[in-house]
This record gives sequence, structure tokens and C-alpha cells, in this order.
Amino acid sequence: AFERSVLHGAERFVFEGDRLRRCARDGVRELRLPPDFLRCEHTDLDANASQGVTVRGHRCRDPIGLPVPDRMARVRESLGETRILPFDASLVMGLDAQHTAAVTAVHPVPPEIVDAQIAAVVGDFAVGAVKTGMLATAATVEVVAARAAAGDLPRLVVDPVLVASTGRPLLEPAAVDAYRRLLLPHALVVTPNLHEADILAGGAEGDVAGPADVEAMEALARRIRELGPTWVVVKGGHLPGVHDRGARRAPDRVADVLCGPDGAVVLEAERVDTVNNHGTGCSLASATAALLARGLPVEEAVAEAKTFVHRALVGAAGWHLGAGHGPLDPFGWTAAGA
Repeated sequence: AFERSVLHGAERFVFEGDRLRRCARDGVRELRLPPDFLRCEHTDLDANASQGVTVRGHRCRDPIGLPVPDRMARVRESLGETRILPFDASLVMGLDAQHTAAVTAVHPVPPEIVDAQIAAVVGDFAVGAVKTGMLATAATVEVVAARAAAGDLPRLVVDPVLVASTGRPLLEPAAVDAYRRLLLPHALVVTPNLHEADILAGGAEGDVAGPADVEAMEALARRIRELGPTWVVVKGGHLPGVHDRGARRAPDRVADVLCGPDGAVVLEAERVDTVNNHGTGCSLASATAALLARGLPVEEAVAEAKTFVHRALVGAAGWHLGAGHGPLDPFGWTAAGA
């Protein structure tokens, strides 16, 4: 048994024996932790542990805002053997206004503040891996790329937040070119969805159709690798039928394509019939970076991250939050009986 508390902004998570209490402005919530959680090594108290850094926008809704990757980075996935990073530092590249159905406004952080945040973290911590999310502007991409070129962003995982699930662009057109020319050559892993992969590979930004099968995904991954990243994960969550709840044409399994120096492999998982899938890409990239920082090779890190996200999808499948795409369950609340 142990007692420890972790502070995340307005939330405090208190561990006492086999129970976890979430203390926030809206009250206190308590759940009993699964036995596997209690047997894990709580290495976030290790002063020599690797540090992970996430560089992304801050969304005002909880599912993919600041708290979620931080939670994933501090808590081992309690339903299996996936091990997540002990400590995560978050650098804010922009603020937005959004809910489960739409993004209504975006406010980028000035580039000089972006660079100052990076300098502050890499100058103080032993950074084990870095993950980028929404960068919003070409100027921000250029700042991050310059830091990567200088060797300040090890094991860089780039989640190129270019396009919303609806196909709506989430950054200025000049930033796409900056991704291609400046940032991707320094990425260890890049994790585009189908729309983003099509754009990075040279497709039209207004085209929301994208590739329709695994063979097309592999072709896109190979073309993106020519831009410089060592590994490319083209995510198949937007393949035809995947998001159609209850549809007869929906596939039984969903494939992602991982393409690296030795070729491409297909990573499959059972499809989860749910609208609560907002933040899957952010969660996959964050978990991948966390596991890379712990020393896992890329193939294992991506595979374990995919397992982590699949469990989070399963956990949130029955939730009813908002009018659009709801959040995942990365903390395992449902399985723990919360």
C-alpha cells in the first residue's frame, strides 16, 4: 500500500492503497484500482527517469486538451502490460475553442514564446522523447523544426494536426509546406490520419476522400518517408465504413500501416463501434513517444500504443457526452468500475 498525490492544474489525483480519488472543483470521485495497477512500478518518483515533452495546442475541451496526455504519461495502463512514461512536460503552441462537434476558434501562441518554452524545458530536463501536435502556423512549425535540427528534440514523434476529421484544415496553407520541408526530415515517427497523409504526400487539401484501402495507405506511407522521417504510421480510422455506427458495410477490423526502413507492416485491431473517438490520434502519438522514451524500439512502441488506444476506445464506447464525438477512456475508468 502507498499514498501519493499528483497535481494536474485544477485536479489532484490521490492514491491510497487500492483506491484512487480524483479531487477537482466539481467534487471528489473515488474508484478502486485493478490489481495489476498495484503491482506496477511507480517509477515517476525516480529522479533519473526519462522526460517526455508534448508540443501542441491546448483545447478547451478535456479529451485532447492538456490533461489527457499528461495523465497517460504518469499512469501505467492498468488493464495490461503497456507501460507509459513517468513524467511529461506540456508546451502550449495555441489555444482553441471547441466542443465535441466542432472547433470554433484558434489562437496561436507567438513564435518567440514557443521557442522560449522549448528552451526552458530542454535546458532543465533530460528529454527522452518529444511529441508534437497542433502547431497551427508556419512560423511555429519553423521554430519547432529549427529546434529539431539543432538536436534539442530527441525521438521526435510528429502528429501532423493538419485536418479535422471532417476534412477542415486546422492550419494555414504555408504550414503544410513547412512540415514537408523543415519538420518531417527530423522526425523519428510521423503519425498522419488518412486526410493528413494524402496532403503530406502531395494531395489536394480540400480532398476529404483520401485513400480507400490498405494498399493505398502503404503507398502514401512510402511517399511520406521520402520526405525524411524514419517511420510513418498512416492511421486507418477514416477508411470507408469505420465511423459508420451500426452500418453493415463497416469492417470488423481496422488497420494502420507502419512503414519503416525495412518495409511496411499492417497493425490491425478489432473495430470499436462508438462515436467516442475524439483524440485517438493524439493519444496514439503521445503513448508512442512515452514508450520510446522508456527505450522501446519503434515497432514495439507503436504496437503497444495502438493497444493502449484500443482499450481506451472500448472503455468509452458506452459513454454519452456531448452532441458529437466524445472522449476516450485512457484512465480505464469503466473497467475499474467508476
